[in-house]
Amino acid sequence: MAKKKANKKITNIAKSSNKVISLPVVERYNLSPYKHYVDSPTNSYRLFFEHPKSKDEVNSDKHSKKSFFYAGQYSRRVAQGKFWIVESGKELVGEEIAKKFAQLLTKKILVSNLAKGSIKKFQSVIKSFFVYLSSQPSPPASFTELNINHFSRWCDTFPSKKAASYLGHMKTLFEGIPFINLKSIRIRKDEIVQPAPLRDINFDELVRPADYSDVELIQILSYVFYEIERSREQFELLENVSPEVLGQDYLQLHEIKSLNPTLTRLFNSGEDGHRALMANLTLLFKHNNNDIRIGSYAIPSLFQKKLNSVSKTKIWKHLDPYEKYMSFLLSQCWPTSTVAKGITPNYKWLTLQSYHHEFAILIYFMITTGVNLEAALSLEWMVNGKPWYKNFDIQMGITEDTAPRDQSIVLVGRKIKGQARKRAAKPISIPVSVTSPIYSYLKFLDKTRSPERKFIFTIGESYAHRLCVSFCSHYPIFNNTGEKLSSLQTQRFRKTFVGHELLKLLKDVKNADELVSRLKTALNHEQFDTTFFSYIMKSGLSNLTMDSAIVALTTDMLEKMMTFQGQIKLDNEREAGATQVFLCDCSDPSKPSHNLAVADQCKTYDLCLGCKRSEVYAEHLPAICYRIFQYEQQRKSDPDIFKATLDDRLHTALDTVNQFKIRHPKGKELVEHAYATANLALKDNIPLLPPILQSGVSSCKSLK
Repeated sequence: MAKKKANKKITNIAKSSNKVISLPVVERYNLSPYKHYVDSPTNSYRLFFEHPKSKDEVNSDKHSKKSFFYAGQYSRRVAQGKFWIVESGKELVGEEIAKKFAQLLTKKILVSNLAKGSIKKFQSVIKSFFVYLSSQPSPPASFTELNINHFSRWCDTFPSKKAASYLGHMKTLFEGIPFINLKSIRIRKDEIVQPAPLRDINFDELVRPADYSDVELIQILSYVFYEIERSREQFELLENVSPEVLGQDYLQLHEIKSLNPTLTRLFNSGEDGHRALMANLTLLFKHNNNDIRIGSYAIPSLFQKKLNSVSKTKIWKHLDPYEKYMSFLLSQCWPTSTVAKGITPNYKWLTLQSYHHEFAILIYFMITTGVNLEAALSLEWMVNGKPWYKNFDIQMGITEDTAPRDQSIVLVGRKIKGQARKRAAKPISIPVSVTSPIYSYLKFLDKTRSPERKFIFTIGESYAHRLCVSFCSHYPIFNNTGEKLSSLQTQRFRKTFVGHELLKLLKDVKNADELVSRLKTALNHEQFDTTFFSYIMKSGLSNLTMDSAIVALTTDMLEKMMTFQGQIKLDNEREAGATQVFLCDCSDPSKPSHNLAVADQCKTYDLCLGCKRSEVYAEHLPAICYRIFQYEQQRKSDPDIFKATLDDRLHTALDTVNQFKIRHPKGKELVEHAYATANLALKDNIPLLPPILQSGVSSCKSLK
């Protein structure tokens, strides 16, 4: 709609009056200056946006039949509502937004001569929208911060019929407001849900507790990563430890005496000394053929007893170094049995025969794949006569000869749900990329477990629940109210990808206490929700929140045409003549579909995904995901410049990922693997793409 010029007079035709109403306007939005009430053009009613200033404002000698809406204590009708758009609304959305809506309604009344019967409806619609905005984690602070997503998501809270009605009223209010086009919102039809037969109802799901919150999940995943990584370090020590490797820290049994200079140095070296003593103990277990008995005749036991005896001598008694050493050892070999809690270290961890790392890998596997505990424990080590890591995804044409970066295997197990326990178990297949973290963790588990085992995981289901308790006993996990969790509930896990920001948190952590300290700092930081955690769970690093973000952007992309314009193709559909660029292949770089001028060929490579000449294959996904992370970093560092230069490219990249998931037969799995690959690249500072230039155009050249 064309903008009206300032101070234009608007004529309202009505039977009771041919009066011309002068409508002074604010230049930007063609709105009248705010006044705490508005009179209809025919003076048939007055609507108050705030409580009347005096009784005189509710009297009209010239118009005896005039109605006064929301007149508060001066109201002639006791049943009238008490919600004033500005006086009440400013408590919900702030004064600036509330007054703008009052001005919008004023314009609607003066231009359209709104009937009395419509006032209550508009009042109800605006109130509903204000209440919705106030319930959001980050509500808009000003009128210009409103966007189409606020209205779209608000409509989603109603049944379709009511949503259509409320949206219709909003559309009439926002006519002529240039930065919000509500016409692009489409109301989804209500789904008619047929009741499922009783035998098909999964009662486990009906009583399933709520998923872990973001704050809880970040703590769980942090400790899981830490447990896996420290176990990998211990495995390397176990594999390589020798008297030569220990060097000057090597202690022989007969040398453990109170005046031994090596022992004196280690006792006085704090945690570094304790680690050296633990390395000596690991060597003894290794030489003792992995005999983990701490009996009177076991060599490792003699080592411990000699250390204890020395610490009780006159020279050391007042310092009690053995107690400090054992406290450290207990933090490393923490008890997995609740019976011996806090008393005896679980020495099996030194030889990786304990369940510490296996349980952590199990938890990580459940969260990244979304399978439940029973299904995870059912995964078979041998599949079709081959170990799990050689069961290639033949449906995708993957073989042992496929390039390693493109290889994926399929894990096989079973799943039993609800009433189906009385019937045969349902087979499940879980594709895993060989470049993914979970693949490397499972291979690590293989190094510490028998190749003759039946299942990948050797933990029994009942013992897994005991480990859930001992894990929380050792690692403090707090819920949103500050209460410490007593146990992990595996049914509360939700599928999530953890990004490079979390891995940065774990970098160079020396012990569990330091990790706890870092977590507390991150969780208590006032910017935690918008910086640290938003990267981990809300920036496309979580597959589920990725889907939600795409849905939320859909209406905005329809309006701005920030969508993927090319083709999703299978590897066997590749044509020889295409030009390889860094986000896709290009079928004809001399004829891009965008309107930018080109010389011999297009070199604006960050526009590729919005061009009809683009062809995206599976191999391009890691680079696209990596670019999304780069866009997120740019948006975080300079939001204003990003919105002006790169916002459309981010939306296009997100839509590309979504379209790939929908159109490609293995889209979902390939996207998941791509995000994991991009995360690892960021973690290890491996650039998959060049940096983004300030203009939003990458400096990357064609690959041909």
